Amino acid sequence: MSRKKEKKIFFLDMGMFFINNGMTNYWFFVVKRDPALCDPAATVKRAASQLLSYSFRCPGRLHLFQLCYFEQPQLRRGGKMTINSDLQRLFTEKAQAVSAHVQVVADRQAAFDYALELCERRRRDKGDAQDDRVTIAAPALVKEDLELLKSLCKSRKIQVLREGLRDNMRGVDLGCTYADFGIAETGTLVINSTDEDLRLATMISDIHLALLPLSRIRQDASSLTADLQNVMTDPANFTAFITGPSRTADIERVLAIGVHGPLELHILLLEDGQC
Repeated sequence: MSRKKEKKIFFLDMGMFFINNGMTNYWFFVVKRDPALCDPAATVKRAASQLLSYSFRCPGRLHLFQLCYFEQPQLRRGGKMTINSDLQRLFTEKAQAVSAHVQVVADRQAAFDYALELCERRRRDKGDAQDDRVTIAAPALVKEDLELLKSLCKSRKIQVLREGLRDNMRGVDLGCTYADFGIAETGTLVINSTDEDLRLATMISDIHLALLPLSRIRQDASSLTADLQNVMTDPANFTAFITGPSRTADIERVLAIGVHGPLELHILLLEDGQC
């Protein structure tokens, strides 16, 4: 009695998937971007179906194929291109799904006002009448932004650090950084850390506040290929992909937040030209 061959297609992401033909053959496919195609899902599924049929005729061999799909879907509403708004909506949904806080702000002033509100809340949570100081780590802010932040913090007993975070490993309440890119598909931030203080600001702070321009949101990780290639030409550094606050379930599979990094992640989305 012949064994029935069950066809299954497993999509790992828009860049790679494999096919199990019900026996022992697994088929891997590398997907390459092509802006000429406008329906990525249909294109990949159609090509996968054709290759699946071929795999049954030629069992026992591993083939590497190149397919194509559109890098960033053209999202339209009422005939008008709305890529930014749709990517913003998707990014917000995915980031909030992993416990990040996402807020749209009008400008840098509003962003820093938001940061001060977090600091005041942090001060109340600490409840230390003897020492109610709060510390912000802002190692990567440009001079104009740093001066604005310091002027707002001056009368509030909030210390702003730009360097020397290694000497304040247990005393940073909020880390304020820019984000280089955002990945809408997963709600992920991409931050290229050019020095140790920037890395520490995203790791040792109780609260991480990231400023992300809307124009820097990409559809998926594959859409970042060209941008990351440019980053790789710089001297050795550290590029972090951050999805939600720090979390782990190493001990008895119980989820714990803030063990290896910030307890909270706040993402402020700014219009172009504001960051």
